[in-house]
Amino acid sequence: MELLLLFAAPVLQIILSLFRLTGKIRIPLVVIFVLSLFSGIVCSFICMNIVLNELTATSPDRGVCGMPALGALVVGIFITVVSGSVIAVISALVDLYIQKMAKAKAPAIIPNNSTIL
Repeated sequence: MELLLLFAAPVLQIILSLFRLTGKIRIPLVVIFVLSLFSGIVCSFICMNIVLNELTATSPDRGVCGMPALGALVVGIFITVVSGSVIAVISALVDLYIQKMAKAKAPAIIPNNSTIL
């Protein structure tokens, strides 16, 4: 369950980027990246809290080591930063390609009488 929570922000970023590229929303890609980064960090802290709660539930009468929870936090932030950056770069390149192809489409040339044989 905790592992799925760590991938929530990249999936959100992919969905919002696809909506942006298809024109269904007008949010800039930078805002989508920052939103995904923020939500990924929040999800990482929530995941860390879940791991700590599970650890204390298994041994309530003695102290628990926080390293698994810290590992979940670090892995979550790493997944968010790396996948978010890759998704943002790919989305920006696709957006640039779409804009370039839209500008490259020339209007149809209507031949005049001198060019028709």
